[in-house]
Amino acid sequence: MSQNAKVTAVNNYLKALNEKDMSIIEALYADDALVHDPYGVNTVEGIEAIKGFYQYAFDANVTGELTGPIRVSGDSAAFSFCIHFQGDIIDIIDVFEFNDDDKVVQMKAYWSEDNKR
Repeated sequence: MSQNAKVTAVNNYLKALNEKDMSIIEALYADDALVHDPYGVNTVEGIEAIKGFYQYAFDANVTGELTGPIRVSGDSAAFSFCIHFQGDIIDIIDVFEFNDDDKVVQMKAYWSEDNKR
């Protein structure tokens, strides 16, 4: 997967959040992907569970925006962004790991209560 394709995947991810578009989420993730959000605390496994996770975010009217450049290295892309969630703004760093089919196989979201404002 090219650097441009990884950057496009990140931008599509934010588009999915902002437009509540589950078809983008389905296209982004591999069927057996893992979502760690936040990393080390909560893990969601498999596309059906991941869709449920994002449906909760969509229902809560979560929106997101980049707060820095997208960084690409090897099979991964990392990016800082913030989400607006239930009156809070949460600063997050996400790392997407891609497989050979250009699907996200693992997403790690780095944030804690200290990152709420």
